[in-house]
Amino acid sequence: MSNTQQKLLLALPLSFSLLANAQEPTDSGNQEPAQENKRAMEEVYVTATKRSKSVRDIPVSIDAFNGDSLVEQGATSLEDILKFSPGVVATPGSDPDNAKIVIRGVNSSGSNGVYGRTAGLFFEDVPLVNPSIRGPQMNIDPYDMATVEILKGPQGTLFGGSALAGAVRYVPAKPDFEESYARISFGYGAVEHSNDNSSEVSAMGNLRLGERIALRVAGTKRETAGFVDDTKYNSDDINSSDTTQKRAILAVDVLENLALKAIWLDRERDSGGGPRVTNFENYAVSNREFREEFGRSEGEIKSLTLNWGLPWFSVVASGARLEKSQIQSSDLSATLGTEPLNQSLFQFVTSDDEIETLEFRLVSNGRTEGGWLLGNWEYVLGYFEMEADQNLGSPICTDVSEPINEALPVGLVPVVTLLDPFAPGESFDGNRTCRSTGRQNAVAAVDTFLSALAEEEAIFFDLTKYLFDERLEINIGGRLFDTINDLRTIDRRVEGFGLSDAAADSGAVGGMTVQEEDGYNPKYAISWHFREHITFIASAAKGFRFGGVNSPVNRQEQPLFYRSDSLWNYEIGVRTDWLDGALRVDATAFQIDWEDLQVDQLYLGAFAHVDNVGAAEIEGAEMAVTALLPWDLRLSANVGYTNTRITEPFDSATGFADEGTPLPNTPLWGGSAILSHSATWRNAVVSSSVSFTYQGDAPNALPQSGPDRIDQFRTVGANLIVSLPAWRFSPSIRLTATNLLAEKAQTFVLPVGVSPEPFQIALPPRTITAVVELSL
Repeated sequence: MSNTQQKLLLALPLSFSLLANAQEPTDSGNQEPAQENKRAMEEVYVTATKRSKSVRDIPVSIDAFNGDSLVEQGATSLEDILKFSPGVVATPGSDPDNAKIVIRGVNSSGSNGVYGRTAGLFFEDVPLVNPSIRGPQMNIDPYDMATVEILKGPQGTLFGGSALAGAVRYVPAKPDFEESYARISFGYGAVEHSNDNSSEVSAMGNLRLGERIALRVAGTKRETAGFVDDTKYNSDDINSSDTTQKRAILAVDVLENLALKAIWLDRERDSGGGPRVTNFENYAVSNREFREEFGRSEGEIKSLTLNWGLPWFSVVASGARLEKSQIQSSDLSATLGTEPLNQSLFQFVTSDDEIETLEFRLVSNGRTEGGWLLGNWEYVLGYFEMEADQNLGSPICTDVSEPINEALPVGLVPVVTLLDPFAPGESFDGNRTCRSTGRQNAVAAVDTFLSALAEEEAIFFDLTKYLFDERLEINIGGRLFDTINDLRTIDRRVEGFGLSDAAADSGAVGGMTVQEEDGYNPKYAISWHFREHITFIASAAKGFRFGGVNSPVNRQEQPLFYRSDSLWNYEIGVRTDWLDGALRVDATAFQIDWEDLQVDQLYLGAFAHVDNVGAAEIEGAEMAVTALLPWDLRLSANVGYTNTRITEPFDSATGFADEGTPLPNTPLWGGSAILSHSATWRNAVVSSSVSFTYQGDAPNALPQSGPDRIDQFRTVGANLIVSLPAWRFSPSIRLTATNLLAEKAQTFVLPVGVSPEPFQIALPPRTITAVVELSL
């Protein structure tokens, strides 16, 4: 452990000791605000239903986290955020922009985030996930976010085919018309098992430009120290990363009833090889044979929203454009078994996507009037369209200019049997990509390119009727949709490097094929306010996921397209408030019936493909407790139980899935807890918390490919914040520890038999961060 870490660790218990012995101030003027804050059970408002409502008034399961609170807990990524939501797991990829969200066990993919995304990810209402071809998704920093919302269960009614199992929404803080202000913070972090240190700079500013115009800007720059060592070549900290995010929001009240909001967000990330290891106990990797791995992703969002308020309803029109790209280099020499021949195989995955959306909706202003039948309604009526231009290249390259004619190693044999050449074509220059980093002798051993246009048109509605003095709420929603996958270009080519003569012939196929699907997704929900402090909820909702296009380098018998899959989610729950609002206890039970699962066939990156097979059933329950305790303590705790199983057996390229086989990457049990405290001492406001998360062990693949599983693990975090609001610039100092007990675990395991050495992604080691923030 470094000297810096030792000092920071010693500071934590010392700070908690000072906090425990702090006395309440005698000045009642300073005491009242703290009393008001610490005893209040805050009401969180979200826009998940396309209008602002309290989380307690939405008849489906939803968790919402304040952006500032997440940052205080050290959460800077999806994985950090979602661990506090019961029944939700973020399966990390080799690059953070390839992370996969698993909500309530709805997951049929054993890959680490590239395929099989079943949950939507949105920045406000802008979808960040490709509809039909693999691609990166922006792992947005939660700094200066109003809320991050996790919606559980299908959200197809309002959010379409990107939200089969649920959705995660980033909602940025809005510009403030009242005053101008700013904050800036500087941070420094010590990462165990690293020779480097992390650093961060964050800033936001709210500028009041007039009574009806305001601008809010925010940005972060995080340099994260790596902790994985390459023992083959004695390279340390190979998974370091550098992320920059910038955002600007302009809000203008053009007229008294006409508002405009323009948003721009830009994000760039450079990273090493990711937290991939062959020995997570030592954070070591030994199979990087020939190339340094790297990744770079970029994303930009531009959106414009107009809100025209009329007497009975508001007309909302919004349009957005998302441009994102990624290039990722991975060494496959050990994975495919070519290292005994001293032959390098490395893959470049290049993605370039543009997604444009347009939405018009009518939103009721309050409740309708008109007697028993027409009165007491709230409604949202809308039209949505999307066009996604998706492009994916994934050449596999070799550095060896002279092909080796020796027999291929066992690891490559199954790959060679999948390759089948077609007529010549040159629409994608894989050799140019292979040489893009200066390897002039590199050639494309397998050259693939895929381009497809996905389109969706839909009309949707969401209606709520209030009955019996608002004690009963009936909610009905639906979405009528039409989707098109237009496969515009598909090429494949195989070069000789020890392959058979037939497989070594160069070839490609090009053409245009269209897949079209349509359907209707209904939603039904009910809320019964049994008592003022007890509400029962029940819902049934159907969700669907887009069909997609398979990578061209695969078996001849593989389908060119795979179809959409769908599920029904049924849930019942109760929300309760006790002890004058000092205790909240919520519980939910659910069942999911899932058909035509999109299941990976093989787990070999570019060599994988997806097919529709089988059916599954998921049963589970979630419980959350929030309590205001004596001594100014606050406890938030939750637990989730998720039992998944295949109900319709199927055979696939990776094996047979029998009835009762569990779905991958989903633990039976999981949960988290946060104990926090806030008090004033002299002129300081002192806040502290300790967090605990648990994730049970889980299968690593579907079908099960061997004894390897993702092991259970526990993490402990802590933070201490000392603020001095009476001082100039209101300085505050924050000390945050993640994985405080230095738990060592893998968060993903590649299925057995794919690679000669185990492919694992490691839980990040203990990290201690100190941040100083100033208000201007």
